[in-house]
Amino acid sequence: MGIRAKGNNSRRLTEKCGHDRYSLKVEFDHYAAGSYYGLDKFSLDASFRDNSYMKTWIVYDMMAYMGVPTPLCSYVDVRVNGED
Repeated sequence: MGIRAKGNNSRRLTEKCGHDRYSLKVEFDHYAAGSYYGLDKFSLDASFRDNSYMKTWIVYDMMAYMGVPTPLCSYVDVRVNGED
């Protein structure tokens, strides 16, 4: 499994704004074949510029309603070594 900070410009913007909450990309098949519930990779979006944490979810929901293929979307609480 491989985990890395996601993005290039967004990663720099996160640092510039003084945040320490990065978007992450998780790849289960990065070093060896594998998947988790059928997914070989997924992204965790920090949404540090969206205080409501709703914009992405609403857009995906509207797109799905219109019949556009959309990615799965859910909220998660990420902790690394027991820390937020």
